[in-house]
Amino acid sequence: MILVHWTYRVKNPDGTFPLYYYVVIVLVYAVYQVTLYSSFVSSVAFCARVSDPAVGGTYMTLLNTVSNLGSSWPATVALWMVDSLTFKHCVGASKAWLHCSSKEDQNICSSQKGTCETTIDGYNIEMVFCIALGFVWLLYARRKANWLQSLPQSAWKCT
Repeated sequence: MILVHWTYRVKNPDGTFPLYYYVVIVLVYAVYQVTLYSSFVSSVAFCARVSDPAVGGTYMTLLNTVSNLGSSWPATVALWMVDSLTFKHCVGASKAWLHCSSKEDQNICSSQKGTCETTIDGYNIEMVFCIALGFVWLLYARRKANWLQSLPQSAWKCT
């Protein structure tokens, strides 16, 4: 979120970006990739550790599939909601109260010689909401997660 806002500040008037901006982007991306793959490896290691050898790779595949499904759909929902949470208004039109929330509103704004400008970006609303939701989840689920981590390996066996 900070990087997105910083992007607007370092952008040159001609629309280009300075070299140090690209260096920072590559470094941030590298750190992101390291954390992403570390998380993936630890998840696969967990599935391998608790998989029941009597069932074979099926149990490990099931655990990994449930994990993937649980982590994939929130990203899809979040991307879908960005447009719904973005607020735009019409600037320069004869009716200043016009909103640009739909394609029809945008056409009306354009027909009145106005342009739609973003007032509140849905990305910002989502980031604040998701960070708050993460802290709330941490408060309520931490005890249960610690309990699950303390279970012996035998508790994960099917047989």
